[in-house]
Amino acid sequence: MTKSYLITLLCMVAGWAFSQQTITGVITDDTGLPLPGANVIEQGTSNGVSTDFDGNFAITVSNSDAVLEISYTGYLTQSIVVGNQSNISVQLQPDTQQLQEVIVTSLGFTEVRDQKGSTYSVVKTDEVLRSGEATLANSLSGKAARLAYYRINSS
Repeated sequence: MTKSYLITLLCMVAGWAFSQQTITGVITDDTGLPLPGANVIEQGTSNGVSTDFDGNFAITVSNSDAVLEISYTGYLTQSIVVGNQSNISVQLQPDTQQLQEVIVTSLGFTEVRDQKGSTYSVVKTDEVLRSGEATLANSLSGKAARLAYYRINSS
C-alpha cells in the first residue's frame, strides 16, 4: 500500500513540474527603447517579475494557458496569452491620458492626516510645467512642504 502511494505521489509531482513553463522576453516602448522596471505578472496569481535595465525578463508560469499582464507607468497595460511561446517581445504603447496630480510622501507611506499628524502636499501638473525646471525634483522645490528637508536629511 505504501509503495503504490509513493508512486502516485511521484507521478503527481512530476506532472506538476513538467506543466510549468519558463517564458523569457523583452519589453520596449513604442520607439523600441527598453523599459527597465516594467511589471510582468501571471494573471490571477501573485507570480510576477520586473524587467532588468535592458527590458529583459524571465518568468515561470503554471501552464500554457497562462496570461501575462505587462504594465509600466505611463503606458497601456497589455495581456498576452502564453500558449506554446517561450520567448515574448512586447512593445507597450503610451497612455495618452494626462496625469492630473502627483502626491509625494517622505517615505512612501500613505497616511490619513489625522491619525499620525503627518502632512502631505498636492502639486498640480500645470504648476510643475510652468516652473520650467529641468528635473522633477527642481520643479517641486518650494511647492511641496518639507520636501527639500527630507531629501537633504535622508542621506
